[in-house]
Amino acid sequence: MKTVPPPTTMTNNKTQVLEELSSRLDRNRTVDVHGRSANGDTRDCTTTTFPDSCNINVEHSNMSELLIPPYDIPYCQRVPCVDADENADNDEKTCLLHPGCYFDRELSAFRKYYGHAVMPGIPVCHQVIRNDRFLQIAQNLMTVGNYTWNALHTNCLLREYHEE
Repeated sequence: MKTVPPPTTMTNNKTQVLEELSSRLDRNRTVDVHGRSANGDTRDCTTTTFPDSCNINVEHSNMSELLIPPYDIPYCQRVPCVDADENADNDEKTCLLHPGCYFDRELSAFRKYYGHAVMPGIPVCHQVIRNDRFLQIAQNLMTVGNYTWNALHTNCLLREYHEE
């Protein structure tokens, strides 16, 4: 019987995801010279608030490290992302559009290579951050602040609202 090596990381897909998230960093903070955003809101340039306070430098940061979950959730305790659609388990970009959700690249690669018999019932796109306050703040940013969620800001949001 021939032994088949485990799949390697999908660098092309990983690069594509990081480029998409990096481009969203700039789209979320587009303002004119008067501090007005595309929707007409004005910002006080003397105070730095989330997400501008994150200071993520696209050129000098290891972006893929920002997508590593801050907590290692055991397979038996994983909860699928409730708000995520069906494609989230197959597409990293779709999964990362939801606050607190992370994509298990390794499990996804094994399933693509060996089929869905690998750990059936375990979600690839799973909720790592389940804190109600975090989810409330993130949802508030998206609705009230007209902010497009960016998974690169997860750790920053956790740091900024740590006390809460």
